[in-house]
Amino acid sequence: MTCGVPSCEERVVLQGVCSAHWLEADEAVNGAARCEAAILEVANERAEVARAAEHKWFIRTLGHRVPFTASRYEKYLASREWAVRRALSLWLASDACEVCSSKYRLEVHHKTYARLTHELDDDLIVLCRTCHSLVHEEPTLRRWSRRTSWGTSW
Repeated sequence: MTCGVPSCEERVVLQGVCSAHWLEADEAVNGAARCEAAILEVANERAEVARAAEHKWFIRTLGHRVPFTASRYEKYLASREWAVRRALSLWLASDACEVCSSKYRLEVHHKTYARLTHELDDDLIVLCRTCHSLVHEEPTLRRWSRRTSWGTSW
């Protein structure tokens, strides 16, 4: 009996294919299992970051209420959902400014408000306070070019 792979002329067959093709198939299956395990590990890490952020938010907000006169945006920034989204953004950026790599006084900046309250990972960028203030300055006052430093999307 020959191997089940058309281009193979091997005659020693194990489970319908030769030993070389059987090993390739076995490696592919094991590789897929390793990928699934890595994906599951990242999902578990994200869930742990989210749980920690929710707990921190709960402790921080005990006895503190958002003023009735606060804007919709201010209420969102005080919400549990934003606490989780912010923590995940910081985790994805390895707790560092995405421009200068500073690890101090980090803030999460909205690149767009189009999906406010339903942001994608790409809608947010982690910046240190200095870089964040540069983003909000008038373009004529900036010390660097928006196009070369930040790209053209925002």
